[in-house]
Amino acid sequence: MPLMFPMRSEGKPQITAVYADRTYPTHLGYHTGWDCNYYYDWVKRKNIAGDGDLGLPFLAVADGEVKYISNHAGGLWGGLIVIWHEQYGIYSRYGHDLLEQDLIKVGDRVTAGQEIGRIGKGERGTFLAHLHIDFPRQIPGDERGAPFYAFWPGRNRDMCRTFFVDPSKLYQKFRAATPDMHDEMRLFTSAYR
Repeated sequence: MPLMFPMRSEGKPQITAVYADRTYPTHLGYHTGWDCNYYYDWVKRKNIAGDGDLGLPFLAVADGEVKYISNHAGGLWGGLIVIWHEQYGIYSRYGHDLLEQDLIKVGDRVTAGQEIGRIGKGERGTFLAHLHIDFPRQIPGDERGAPFYAFWPGRNRDMCRTFFVDPSKLYQKFRAATPDMHDEMRLFTSAYR
């Protein structure tokens, strides 16, 4: 059965940072989606797996068209993949990717459950390995008017809410479209705080 997030026999995927998380490091501002890890210790608020997720595959959440891929998207992203999901009228962004393999390219059509990348650590190995996923309603333009796919709202809560959808609000839509794929999402939503 294809799965939305990387899975392995031991451990369970967990959300370790949530949408608009108030406990997220303040210098980074409001969190735009979910960070996903294995073996997270909620008492210590610490990833006890270290870089155990490094290199694990992750999959497209829904059918869509690849709009952007970059190994150096700016800021702390490292690798970044952006997919447009016309059916839902939103994008999905997958951050801190390794992008060492040519699994997809801009313009490709992907299907729900298709492997699209491998988990990395962010620009210059900034973070412990994890998958960041968020869902922009729209992509703002940069100073030239080109799509700014690496947009981050910083400390502006209104921009976070304006440009990004809370992933927990999308769970039922994704599950209805591809029920077999999203069984493990219950693990994520049960961890959602």
